[in-house]
Amino acid sequence: MNPLPFSLSLILRGMLDAAINEHPAASALTLNFKDPSYSPEHGGYHPVEIRLERRKEYWALGLHNRFCLLRPPWICRAGERNRLRL
Repeated sequence: MNPLPFSLSLILRGMLDAAINEHPAASALTLNFKDPSYSPEHGGYHPVEIRLERRKEYWALGLHNRFCLLRPPWICRAGERNRLRL
C-alpha cells in the first residue's frame, strides 16, 4: 500500500476495502454516504458520493462529490475530480 497525499481514517479505508472485496470483477464502484437527519433547516453532514476506478494493479479515487440541500428543494453539488491511487 502506497501512502496517500491526504489523511484517510482507518474506518473509511476499511469500508473502501470491504466494498472492493465484495465486487472483485468490478471496474468501478460508486459509494454513497448519507446522514438521514440532514436537512437545509437543521444542517448536519452533507451527502457524499465517492467513485473508485480500477487501474491495472490498484484502485484510484476517480471522483468525489459533496451535495447540499437548499430552499426550495434544490440540490447543489460541489465536485472535485481526483486521480489518487488507493
